[in-house]
Amino acid sequence: MNMARKNAAVAAGGKSGKKGRQARSRKIAAREEVPQLNPDTSDQALAALLNRLKAAVDLAEIRQLSGQIERVVFHKQFTNA
Repeated sequence: MNMARKNAAVAAGGKSGKKGRQARSRKIAAREEVPQLNPDTSDQALAALLNRLKAAVDLAEIRQLSGQIERVVFHKQFTNA
């Protein structure tokens, strides 16, 4: 393989890696944003958690969200009893 061609490929790959890393970090940061909800609006909180659960791909995040959903549902049942 031509050495000049190899060096050009390495240089181009380094630039795209930096761009990809920044795009990935923005995507992850946007996914990790927690919506600020009023605590007395459990219907809205439940809807937001269910939407986040639909978009979740990480198993740990799914477990965390399902635990939060259980707490919201329990709170709704407790206050309505």
